[in-house]
Amino acid sequence: MASRKEQKEQARAARLAQEQQAAEQAQRTRRLQIFGGVIALAVVVIVAAIAISSGGSTHKGQSAVAKAAVAHVNSLLAGIPQSGNTLGKPNAPITITEYGDLECSICDELATPASFTNPESQQGTGWEDKLITEYVRTGKAKLVFRSMETASSSNPDANAFTQQQVAAEAAGLQGKEWNFIELMYNQQGAEGTNYVSESYLQGLAKEIPGLNFKQWMADRKLARLKNQLSVDNAAGVAAGQSSPNGAGTPTIVIKGPLGQSAPIVGLPNGYGAYVSAINRVG
Repeated sequence: MASRKEQKEQARAARLAQEQQAAEQAQRTRRLQIFGGVIALAVVVIVAAIAISSGGSTHKGQSAVAKAAVAHVNSLLAGIPQSGNTLGKPNAPITITEYGDLECSICDELATPASFTNPESQQGTGWEDKLITEYVRTGKAKLVFRSMETASSSNPDANAFTQQQVAAEAAGLQGKEWNFIELMYNQQGAEGTNYVSESYLQGLAKEIPGLNFKQWMADRKLARLKNQLSVDNAAGVAAGQSSPNGAGTPTIVIKGPLGQSAPIVGLPNGYGAYVSAINRVG
């Protein structure tokens, strides 16, 4: 039988062994934690790099403005059929035709929600959103976009109007023209500046869900899309000339079973002007 002294020495040896084992275990845990932290940091860096390379563009990238615009436009147009420059059911009894210039800041006011302020410090009206929600989505009307040059004439790049409008039409060949139109209105630059670059237009296209980008790039070269601009512009000028305000954008013409409204050029006193015109022709 071990003596009292031997028992104490055995207990002390056991305690020291346990402490050493615990210290080694703690050291292993710390090494694992440090290794795990390094891996986690590497993953974050890789994910960020992928996000930048795949989502970013020389357009506004994934800025807060771009993200808000994409979310708003996707929600506004979700589930509504599109064909070329037409948004809504083809057999809708009312046709609302908008003659517009995608650089026009007044068109921008019509097209954007009240929460939006454009580079000219003009607040959106939300009226086009209401027309889409109350009339197009419900099948009462279809909305047609036709090009008419106004604001783009002050762009230092003389080709900007053609480039931007054809870009929208090319998206229309895939049933996405109104996505492009609304995204550009919600992400306009300042009027009279050279912001409509190739990277800007490509950036908008990349924000459109389901758009075949390669096909869009090829379709932009189609001569018939450019030729359509001249036809649309002449029709828009003719429509506006019959208005007391003269030709300008936006020009809205509403047609229905009971006839055609007088063109509404620029912004009317209120949304009720569109409702009244729809009721008169429908």
